[in-house]
Amino acid sequence: MTAEEERRWHEAEARGIDMKRLVKGLMQSLTWKEEPEKPQVLTGQAWQDVFDAYIASRLEDTPLLSDEAMSRETMYGERG
Repeated sequence: MTAEEERRWHEAEARGIDMKRLVKGLMQSLTWKEEPEKPQVLTGQAWQDVFDAYIASRLEDTPLLSDEAMSRETMYGERG
């Protein structure tokens, strides 16, 4: 560090700034991150299989609507 940088460092510490914590936080924010994983490319059939499995899993815990709930009158009321 230059003499000026040291002076500013000590001045900041005298004001109550935790310089080691500040520098550590800055270094963590500047650390290069690894490249994100490339998305998995699925064939049409593989996509269909995954989608079908998802739909099947949702059917197990999704309550069905009654005929009354699905009626036009219930959905649209007086607008209908």
